[in-house]
Amino acid sequence: MDFVFILIYLTYIFSYYCLMEYYLGRTLAKYITGTKVISIDGEKPTFMQILGRTFSRIVPFDALSFLGENGWHDSWSDTRVIDIKKYTTETQMKREIENIGVKEIA
Repeated sequence: MDFVFILIYLTYIFSYYCLMEYYLGRTLAKYITGTKVISIDGEKPTFMQILGRTFSRIVPFDALSFLGENGWHDSWSDTRVIDIKKYTTETQMKREIENIGVKEIA
């Protein structure tokens, strides 16, 4: 009985993280905190990256990995969790700086 419960629970947890982060880039907690998962190149993560990120959570002491800059599940899957407002502002500023001196043709 306990084994079946654990198996169902783990299936639910893995499905939740994989589906939410792949399709929406966010879990419920990330909606609340205004954060999102992106690939290190700033794009939407691939399903394999999300799958790797999710399976990395199994590692014992994963919670301690946040003593560094990024969690192990981020480092191992080439993903990052970003603050959406700050990221949007910074990418917009970067685009504006890159466009300085670019002549518009009317």
